[in-house]
Parts: sequence; C-alpha cells; structure tokens
Amino acid sequence: CRTTDPCIVICNNGRVCSIPVSALPSGRGDGAPLATFIELAPGAKITHVLSGKAETPVLISTSAGYGFPCFIGDMVGRNKAGKQFISVKEETILPPILLAPTKTSLVVVLSKHARLLTFMLSELKLLQGGGKGMMLIDLKAGDELTACTVVNQPAVTLSGTAGSKVQQVKIGGKELQMYFGARARAGKVVETRLKGLKFE
Repeated sequence: CRTTDPCIVICNNGRVCSIPVSALPSGRGDGAPLATFIELAPGAKITHVLSGKAETPVLISTSAGYGFPCFIGDMVGRNKAGKQFISVKEETILPPILLAPTKTSLVVVLSKHARLLTFMLSELKLLQGGGKGMMLIDLKAGDELTACTVVNQPAVTLSGTAGSKVQQVKIGGKELQMYFGARARAGKVVETRLKGLKFE
C-alpha cells in the first residue's frame, strides 16, 4: 500500500474503522497496536485488516451465506470508533477479497458441508453503504459458508486433509461447470474424500 491509502480495520461486530497509512509506524520495528489508533466497542475484536486505494473494489461475505461488493473508500470514516457497515448477528465475517473484476469474473463459495457453488460476479449488487448483502448460497440447517473467492478464469484449487496429509484438488473447465448456477442456489457437494476443504 501507499502512505496515501487508508488502512481499514474490520471488527467482529460489523463496525469498520479507518486509519491513514501515513499515521502508522514506518520502517523496521515492532510497530504499534492497531487498537491504539481506533476505539473498539466493549467486547469487540479486530478480525481483518486491509488496505489499498479508495477506488479498489472489495467483496465482503459472512458465514451466514450473505455478501456484497463495495469499495475500500466506502469503509472510510472520520470517527475513531468507525461506523457500522456489515450487518451481523452470530455469524462471522470471512476474509475480505480485493477484486480486479472482469466481465467474466466468477464468485466461488464453499460451505462447511463441502457444497460448492459458482456464479457470475455481475449478479451481485454494489452496496456502497454496507449492510447484510445478498444471499450467495442457500445454506441448509447446520451448514455455514466457510470460504469465498473470486476468480477471473474457470478454475479453482481446493485443499483438504486425508488423514494427516494435506492434499490439493483442482477443479476447472467442464468440471467446474457442474457447480455453476445462479446466485443463491444450494450448489453441489464436492465428490472427494478430503476433509476441511478450503481454497488455495
């Protein structure tokens, strides 16, 4: 990032705070605790930090299966306490994804029960004011969204465990088309013996 960029701090309660990168310690050293630059609400914890140009698009998603695109600049605020931006209750906020979108960009989502769904990024509505977002995948009872990514080519690599070993499986081309559908569909279970699947 550059010193002219904002540093965005996302908390587990859905509040976002912004810090000018120029205000952060520079050079080598231990730095300074991020919590000293912002005002955390009682019981709140920092979950994610990102930085980039204000016009950089970002995809926000939660374990409840909802998400929305916005810009880094939309999360910039004037108060040290930040502002409420992501609507959450008990769900967790997944790592935000910095986007370099194209007309063929695909959103790929993966649930705890290994259900995979891919759909066009263009199906998602830009929410510059934040909120709950749109349903990404239709989750069944007891399931939750565990991973979300965006790809600009029809291929994705998953990793998981088989016993004590970590293995990878690549899904692309016609095979990935099997999981392609409209946003908010249930997706299909990935046929693999690997457990604890996640995106590489």
